[in-house]
Amino acid sequence: MREQSPKREAGFIRVACASNGTTELDGHFGSAARFQVYDVSPHEIRPVASRSNHDGGESLEKNAQRLSLIRDCQLLCLLSIGGPAAARVTQAGIMPMKFPKGGATQAILDELKQRLGNTPPPWLEKAMSAP
Repeated sequence: MREQSPKREAGFIRVACASNGTTELDGHFGSAARFQVYDVSPHEIRPVASRSNHDGGESLEKNAQRLSLIRDCQLLCLLSIGGPAAARVTQAGIMPMKFPKGGATQAILDELKQRLGNTPPPWLEKAMSAP
């Protein structure tokens, strides 16, 4: 069972970053060792949790298990995600954002923070206002 995360405050978006370490966005949805979770607002980035991905079972069960790790997130940042998995993530109300070159998680979160402070796209504004 995964640890309880603090409730996300209004004005923040909860972001899961697929990672094989702790500081790089370098994971694919199907094989990332963990999801680093952050709350991001136009003014602040707060670490929330590091959720370890323990594989097991068949492919569909693995996708359901991975999805259960990030259900409280509105945004998923990763290197790549397959079509069926992307559909499940999107149906769960989580927007996948691919960063094919990966990079430092902090730099990606800083860019997101800046976008939130300017005029975010409508889907991002909607995600920020979701409960």
